[in-house]
Amino acid sequence: MSSASRTLRRMQKHQARQVLAEICKFLWEQWDPIGVNDTPQACGEYDSYAGGIYSLLLRGATDAEIAQHLRRIETENMGLRGSSKEHLASVVGALRAIDLESPEAP
Repeated sequence: MSSASRTLRRMQKHQARQVLAEICKFLWEQWDPIGVNDTPQACGEYDSYAGGIYSLLLRGATDAEIAQHLRRIETENMGLRGSSKEHLASVVGALRAIDLESPEAP
């Protein structure tokens, strides 16, 4: 592998980490279905869900698919009733605003 290829791969990994960090931050600050974002000790509570959401965004999943994924997490993984369709729609809209290409996601 050439030096340029290695550099490109490092940049891509850095970009992916940046986007994942932005998704984690968003899930913590805005989605927060269990209402723990005012408890600093729970700050990584939703990090394990970021990769799945990132994959959906990358593959061009529909808004409905992303909302369904979030609802499934809420109901099956967390045992909650699930957020309203309106809340999930706003969550999906905000997730769509994350720049998947830039090393500095919004």
